Amino acid sequence: MRSVFWILSFVTLTFFMVACADQDSAESMGESIDQTIEDTKETLSDATDEVNNKLDTAAEDTKEAMDSAMEGADETMEELGDALEDAGDEVEDASDDIEEKARSSSGY
Repeated sequence: MRSVFWILSFVTLTFFMVACADQDSAESMGESIDQTIEDTKETLSDATDEVNNKLDTAAEDTKEAMDSAMEGADETMEELGDALEDAGDEVEDASDDIEEKARSSSGY
């Protein structure tokens, strides 16, 4: 009976030792998985920040280009308005000249 007790004790002790060794391996693997997840989160966060920075830069560049285009359009419209006003003045002057010549030739 004593030998059965010792054999059972030895087998039980062996199971505990194997279980502890497997637990260390599982714990080590779990820690490795946790570290991989943290590294992935950090990489994704860095990539997200980089994309956001590039989008901000692109938005700013686009805004500056649009502002510049609008300023150019404003200048062009102002120049066009001035040219139309000058043309209107010339037409009015020509009309006055024609009217004056018509009066002087008809004797009014």
